[in-house]
Amino acid sequence: MIGQANYDERLIGKQLVVGLVGEEGARAYAHADMATVGVLNDTFEGQDIIVAFDHSKGTITIFDRTVDGELLTFSKGDETRDMTNNTGTVWSKLSGIAVGGPVEGRRLKPVLFFNSFWFAWSDFCPNTELFEP
Repeated sequence: MIGQANYDERLIGKQLVVGLVGEEGARAYAHADMATVGVLNDTFEGQDIIVAFDHSKGTITIFDRTVDGELLTFSKGDETRDMTNNTGTVWSKLSGIAVGGPVEGRRLKPVLFFNSFWFAWSDFCPNTELFEP
């Protein structure tokens, strides 16, 4: 799923990506790929994260998917702007706020990420792992 891709075949210079930079490496998620996937439960350098594409705004957000010590698993919601999890709660992809269900009003902790064009990201982080759906 995540791998050292042949970037010339996968991404063209001005494609948008969001990227994470950690202690040991970097990872990028292409907007086009995430538009297809919608919601991705992932782990980056030991941190459990949710990567979500909001179709209504065309944006990606990344949150920590651990709440009160419980690891949550997310999936696409009924709406393009929502996602659900294993507790039956509906969450906003944009804000990370629970908008309905047992923990309504709770907020997921945002994870720092960077929006970039692929050509710039790959110049600064040439050994990036690229998410491949």
